[in-house]
Amino acid sequence: MMPGKTHIPEFCQCATSDNLLGRETGNPWDPSRTPGGSSGGAAASVGAGLATIALGSEGGGSIRIPSAFSGLVGFKPTTGSCADERGFRAMTDFVTAGPPAWTVDDARIVTEILAAQMLGVAERAFDDP
Repeated sequence: MMPGKTHIPEFCQCATSDNLLGRETGNPWDPSRTPGGSSGGAAASVGAGLATIALGSEGGGSIRIPSAFSGLVGFKPTTGSCADERGFRAMTDFVTAGPPAWTVDDARIVTEILAAQMLGVAERAFDDP
């Protein structure tokens, strides 16, 4: 079951969460306002109670802005500390994954999981074939 559908801006680089495929994602506290961007959909889903946690990508405010607009905790983890699946590479050198979350503890737990996954990736890179 899919609890909802959100949008992200084209190229994931905008302060709102809209694109040409549909209407803009609404802020969970006031749908006439934006949840911010580019991880506004992730933050809106947590803020609306549709998801317990979500993942965003942060380069220049894409987790922090939507988290603040949606009444959540959000921060940019240290670049390189969290697993990166090498997806869309528009801002390659300083983008990192991180969580918009309800509480600092929730954000910490998700960040620790992402960091542990990163450590596992690094350890496997040095294993003998």
